[in-house]
Amino acid sequence: MAAAGLPVGKAGSSKARLSVGDVVFRAATTAAAGLVLGLIILIVWQLIAGSVPVLEKEGGSFFMSPIWDVTKGQYGALAFVWGTFASSIIALIVGGTIGVAISAYLVELAPKFLLKPISLLVDLLAAIPSIIYGLWGIFVLIPWLRGSLFPEMTALFGWTGLFGSPGTPMPGTGLFTAGLVLAIMIIPTVAAVTREVLLVVPKPMRDGALALGANRTEVLKGVQIPYASSGILGALLLGLGRALGETMAVAMVIGNSAQIHLDLFRPAASLASNIANEFGEAGPMQRSALIGLGLMLFLVTLVLNVIARLLVHRVQARSGLR
Repeated sequence: MAAAGLPVGKAGSSKARLSVGDVVFRAATTAAAGLVLGLIILIVWQLIAGSVPVLEKEGGSFFMSPIWDVTKGQYGALAFVWGTFASSIIALIVGGTIGVAISAYLVELAPKFLLKPISLLVDLLAAIPSIIYGLWGIFVLIPWLRGSLFPEMTALFGWTGLFGSPGTPMPGTGLFTAGLVLAIMIIPTVAAVTREVLLVVPKPMRDGALALGANRTEVLKGVQIPYASSGILGALLLGLGRALGETMAVAMVIGNSAQIHLDLFRPAASLASNIANEFGEAGPMQRSALIGLGLMLFLVTLVLNVIARLLVHRVQARSGLR
């Protein structure tokens, strides 16, 4: 007998070939998925192995000591932890607020002729290399903060800048400057995820509020943002993770001084910037200490990203999209 116009032997052979193809495809996709997990395990293993020498030498003081003195062989990460989190929190407050506001505007309030141009410009911010942000910080942001970018306006309004005269040591570099640069860099991340969670708010909820007489702004404040609040928090955490791990732009504007102080306008250093500045010329123990900083940074960003994804997934699950 023939099956679909083919002899039984040929039909069976075609089915066999398809089965082999399915098996090969499944194996390839499974291997690709497993590769990600394997890479993460390998990275963690290498970071832990590289950190062992400094952890055996310094013990708990590696995490708690603010002293980083290569000449004396003393390695403490606390100053870099402070610089990383302080600059990132500044970025989160400024950039996170702007990112959420942009998303709310695009989802509900923006006219159609502005929707695509603004979305394109926000996405374009994510495509700019970090070193470009660093150069912008050096040549535009720092002079503006010092009051020397627009000397005519400075003379007219008496603006002397936040950092005093141009002759001060390391003028303009510090936590605040790094935080502002990072704020611009995290806007695309926060805006994209916030827009995603706002768009999954059930349409009947929005339409019901409009039917009761609410305007678009009231719907946004009273329905969409409260419903997507956990997802928005996830977007902010993703932006925070992006800020924590940024290297080159921060290294160019933060001042790279291993100090702990509450003055946001003084030079500081972050985990990533210190690794970038010192790794190339580091000796064995210093290199182990830098790998230890990398391990701390990796674990913190990993935890933040997992929590953020869970929060975003929660909103999507409530909307029936997961």
